[in-house]
Amino acid sequence: IQVDRTGVLWVASQKGLNRYDPVRNRFEGFVHDAHNASSLGDNFLRSIAVDKNNNLWLASYNGLEMLDAKREKFRHFRHDPNDPTSLSSNIIRRIKIDSQGRMWVGTDDAGLNRIDHLPGHDEPLRVVRYIPDLANPKALAHKNVTGIEEDGRGRIWLGTYGGGIHRLDDDLTGFTRFEIRQGKNQILAAEVQQNISRDAKGNIWFSSDHSGLIKYDLASDQM
Repeated sequence: IQVDRTGVLWVASQKGLNRYDPVRNRFEGFVHDAHNASSLGDNFLRSIAVDKNNNLWLASYNGLEMLDAKREKFRHFRHDPNDPTSLSSNIIRRIKIDSQGRMWVGTDDAGLNRIDHLPGHDEPLRVVRYIPDLANPKALAHKNVTGIEEDGRGRIWLGTYGGGIHRLDDDLTGFTRFEIRQGKNQILAAEVQQNISRDAKGNIWFSSDHSGLIKYDLASDQM
């Protein structure tokens, strides 16, 4: 769920996109239409974000969707195996626009993507990919990025489905991995993260499958 810059409420679901206009007290739905290339590209939506131009961005099982705020038409961005600057995968789980205006795109099966410049209605999309590599300690440890959040210092945090917690380094080239362990058995406490949220103090909260809620404290720089 997102509220855009005009106060309109947007709800992404597994059956398309819904818009609620509080001024007119009216709901409107957007779904895929095979006969309309400017319609929503896929009805299974998983994440939603609004950029500085009030364009709506949607994560789907068939790539990245953008609803042009002025034209009210959808653009579709897909993985191209012949273009290394395209999205690394079409199966997108999470998107996040940070305080610098960059978009971060987490996929189920091909790691993370960074978009430094969000395109308008006719500009191309250019992506920087972060691909998992277990042999490289500064790379992603898992292909499935389940959560993306920015802390109070502007740093990007990731949750993964099996690779623990990651924080992007300041130079944006690599990651610091956090293996949160607890108890005498040294069990990995953050093996699977399902969601990440930031609180009003800039702290980051991680929900996990096996270890409950985990907090990163901004003031102490500790988990």
